[in-house]
Amino acid sequence: MPYTSVATDTWDVMRISDLSFESSDYVLLIYGYDDDDDDFINDRSRDAYDTCHTGWCNGKWNREHVFARSLSNPALTTNDPGPGTDIHNLRAADSQKNTERSNRLFADGSGNSGIVDGGLFYPGDEWKGDVARIIMYMYLRYPGQCDAVNSATGPITYAIQNDMPVGKCRLCRKCRVLIECEPDLCGQVIVFFKTTPIRIQGKSGSRTNNAQHILILDFVDV
Repeated sequence: MPYTSVATDTWDVMRISDLSFESSDYVLLIYGYDDDDDDFINDRSRDAYDTCHTGWCNGKWNREHVFARSLSNPALTTNDPGPGTDIHNLRAADSQKNTERSNRLFADGSGNSGIVDGGLFYPGDEWKGDVARIIMYMYLRYPGQCDAVNSATGPITYAIQNDMPVGKCRLCRKCRVLIECEPDLCGQVIVFFKTTPIRIQGKSGSRTNNAQHILILDFVDV
């Protein structure tokens, strides 16, 4: 799928795939948590057409590569359709929050999203399940290019090939991969992620099947 094009591109699809449940005019912003304060960077949702296409983007949203482009080997590019334009790795994000995350590796944490010790990034309680599944998807879809250990921190002693960091609740049936989970939050993070592949079915070819395969992992015990 083209990253940016006069035809259907990732912008168009994200206005569908990332729609808020509360309003069909708004998209959910990954890492966001508060629509009621005065800081744009914390917003959890925003008008679907308040997008950033210029140098001044405060109060606008842009496209976040959850598996950061520079952390892939080779780096993800957006010039042509491919891994760098894979819609399953793209999420709407406040432009300032996107900059704050930059290419920081994900880490365990609690509470709202933000930079944590060591210059790492915690995606927030609501979003850590989504992030874990996206990283897993990229790891499986593009083996050798998007290694999970290059995108998140955590012990690798439980991974057969030492290439998959895990969080503190390794045995959690819903969000055990990469990041510590909390059972009472699992249902929330799964609901949105499960609907996303359905919303973009037919837009991304075989990638939808890969995303559905990831969801099967939610119900497999280790």
